[in-house]
Amino acid sequence: MNNKPGFIKIFLSALIFVCTALGHTLRIDDFLSENDNDIYASFEKAIAEAQNLPGESIIELSGKTYAFPPREDSWCCLKLKDISNLIIEGNQSTVMLSPGNNFIYLAGCSSIEIRNLKIDYSRLPFIQGRIVKAFPEDGVLLGKTAEGFSPITAEENLRHCALLEEIKYTHKWFYLSSVEKLSDTIIKLKAKPEHKGRISEVQEGMNFVFAAPELSKKQREKRFDTKKIRGSRVFQTTPSGVFQAAECENLKFSNIRHYISPSMTYRLTGCRKVQMERVQILKKPRTERLAASLSDGMHIKDCDAVRIESCHFEALLDDSVNISSMAYEVLKQLSPAVYKVRYGNIIWYDAPVKKGQTALLFDPLKAEITDRIKIEQVKFTANRERIITLARPPENIDIEAIKNEGLRPSFFVQTEDPAIVTNCTFRNQMKVGIVARTPARIRNCDFSRTAMGVHSFNSFKFAEGPIPEDIVIRNNTFSEILYCPISVSRLGKGELKPAGGAVTIDSNQITMDSDCGVSVSGIKDVSIVRNIIYPSDRPLPALEPIKIRNCADVTLVPVGKGFFELSK
Repeated sequence: MNNKPGFIKIFLSALIFVCTALGHTLRIDDFLSENDNDIYASFEKAIAEAQNLPGESIIELSGKTYAFPPREDSWCCLKLKDISNLIIEGNQSTVMLSPGNNFIYLAGCSSIEIRNLKIDYSRLPFIQGRIVKAFPEDGVLLGKTAEGFSPITAEENLRHCALLEEIKYTHKWFYLSSVEKLSDTIIKLKAKPEHKGRISEVQEGMNFVFAAPELSKKQREKRFDTKKIRGSRVFQTTPSGVFQAAECENLKFSNIRHYISPSMTYRLTGCRKVQMERVQILKKPRTERLAASLSDGMHIKDCDAVRIESCHFEALLDDSVNISSMAYEVLKQLSPAVYKVRYGNIIWYDAPVKKGQTALLFDPLKAEITDRIKIEQVKFTANRERIITLARPPENIDIEAIKNEGLRPSFFVQTEDPAIVTNCTFRNQMKVGIVARTPARIRNCDFSRTAMGVHSFNSFKFAEGPIPEDIVIRNNTFSEILYCPISVSRLGKGELKPAGGAVTIDSNQITMDSDCGVSVSGIKDVSIVRNIIYPSDRPLPALEPIKIRNCADVTLVPVGKGFFELSK
């Protein structure tokens, strides 16, 4: 009897622990009833209440359609900053967005899961139709818009027009300079002068798709917070990414269907430990839509420990998955170990670099990483700009020689945990299935009818890199790929010696639809083993199943009898 109070105390403590572990469920419909069906006020209050509760909280949707009206003050409908231990449970609900808005922006958050949702737009953020007449000498096309696609657009934001064949997607596109409505269904598409030549490749009957932004340049600029506040980001939300996350940790996105994205579908910057499971970016079933995303599907920038598993990508007009790091261009050397740098070339993404990370010094002439040094201090100066103090002065780089060529050295941040892409499918892509510019493991994926399969290379145009290192491409299947299915290369401004690596291309099955199956150039430490490469069904002028150019330390293991001989 004397131990009874102690037992009760222990029992109650255990009960509180279990209840906390199970989490608290907040039903968004209850908040809608209390807030006159204001979807924004309801989510904001539910999130605020969740953060005041101990442990993990669940915000639960009821399985119906939730319409988010246009939000003029922000690119994103929902903005979560420094939130933790939260699940948004969709229960197969549909989130209906308006053109000009994305869904959610996560900044500095941790342990967030979003699951069981469908994402769609009304009105649709693009225009599609068929080419009825081409005037190559004028760089002009006449198009008939499909039913339900209104030719309304803010012309100053026109850019990319994709051209699609009837049964498969091509790599044909051009930049628009203007769109003119000639009747209720006929529009006049004019290419920019530098892309006029591309109209000569267009055939009548081809499908066309282009984004239809509804915001003018002035309206777009109003959505940015341009105050230069020391120590904080300048731009809190951006036009790129239906789902956006910056400098977050322990994120999970699962069982989410995206039926159309006006920009990148996912844009993750400087995040760590991210899981993407059973995410589908695809054309909405039982509709005549031609596109599922007008830009990248998953754009993974300067992130660590990302896992993309059992996802499906279909009808994207840009890369399905882009895994890379963005350059910190050296603006000025302040002392032997102190540099003022600027992050990349995209104005609305601030620099995620942190103290303690490893800086990779990149020589653009050699296209090599010449040194790896710990970062001791990072000082904010402006959006995208930082002063970085290194643990020691860099070695093995001639800054003056680089400057004499009109170039600047740059830093990349080292990836500590490779990205994993596994058991994913890629169908009908305008461009690349997977771009991997940082360490990655790509395995058990299926690529079909894409312009390119897996490509790994550094890009000066987009300031992405650094160079192919620690890349494994294993047990994947490639068929009907327009260009070389697997391509790994280094791009530089001067004469290149083999560098980078290791790169392993192992046990892939490739059916060639072009003159090449695997291409590797400028890489050191290459292993190409046990790959099966079938010939194309159509006649080609030259066949080179495996191209190896300017590489060193190459291991080749031939395929079995009856398949192509390997060529160097």
